[in-house]
Amino acid sequence: MARICPDCNVPLEAREFQGVTIDACSKCAGIFFDEGEVGRIKAQGLAAFDALEDAVVPTIDVEAIADRPRACPSCGTTMDKFRYMYSSKLMLDECERCGGIWVQDGELRHMRQVLQEQGLQRPAVSIAQGKKADRPASGYADRMRKVHQFILSVGGRAA
Repeated sequence: MARICPDCNVPLEAREFQGVTIDACSKCAGIFFDEGEVGRIKAQGLAAFDALEDAVVPTIDVEAIADRPRACPSCGTTMDKFRYMYSSKLMLDECERCGGIWVQDGELRHMRQVLQEQGLQRPAVSIAQGKKADRPASGYADRMRKVHQFILSVGGRAA
């Protein structure tokens, strides 16, 4: 089954980027990462985030895309919002069911900036310290474990 962009409703294109196959939208430049793929990109250095942003360029006005609930391109489950690195202003979409992450155009650069500002430190806060307003009605502990694993995969110290 083809993966569909949750913002543009067009099929995502599988693209090879530095040994990782990502799914990208040719219109809005959104990128879907299967579980673990963001960490594999980050392991190549934070500059890889900018290189990937430059490789996937939108062909439409991405400012016009509404911030609304998104369906996971992989399994169709409604994705949950989470605050990247707990204290940043960046909100990303994550699928509780399959662990995939949807990143809109420009968010990879923002992720790199957050990591640089925080000195690439692993988060010092516990996963239980998430905002109550961000908690879904069920599955919160499982979701936070996945988010914590994601943060550790992209927030660890660069080699």
